[in-house]
Amino acid sequence: MSVQDGKFADYRWKEGTWDTTKFQTEDGKVNWDAVIDAEIARRKLVIDNMLPTSASEDVTFNAAEIPWWAWVRRFHLPEAEKLNGRAAMIGYMAALGVDQLTKIGIYDQHTSLWGRLTVAATVIGIFYYREFGYDNLTDEQKMAVDEVKEQLLGFIDQGKKAAGIN
Repeated sequence: MSVQDGKFADYRWKEGTWDTTKFQTEDGKVNWDAVIDAEIARRKLVIDNMLPTSASEDVTFNAAEIPWWAWVRRFHLPEAEKLNGRAAMIGYMAALGVDQLTKIGIYDQHTSLWGRLTVAATVIGIFYYREFGYDNLTDEQKMAVDEVKEQLLGFIDQGKKAAGIN
């Protein structure tokens, strides 16, 4: 994998996509992890070298060509799903506890100002818990965090107005 004459070059890259026959194992199956690795490396090479694109040299590779199970196996989504399920159950049980203590239903908890503030606080807390520094985020991620922050500030302002606090 290299840059030759200002263009991406790799013996496995044919007509704008990966030639999966070059990724076959001894038993004839495609090694999808190797395809994923190659595509990640290709994209990094293109971005790092600011390679121009050309309409005459279309990139027809689509990540959806890689089977879903390869993505799941590769990026350990089962562990993420297990953790997400546990967090959801903890949240649900906490909501039931609040329901019993305050006699405010789960739906009302979620749609109230307090519910929205706690959801926003949870998102922000997870953001910091995962040790992501704001400076290390991509522009899209920063935009999403800023949007949540603006919504949170809007909810706080609404609550202050409703309570008669300036």
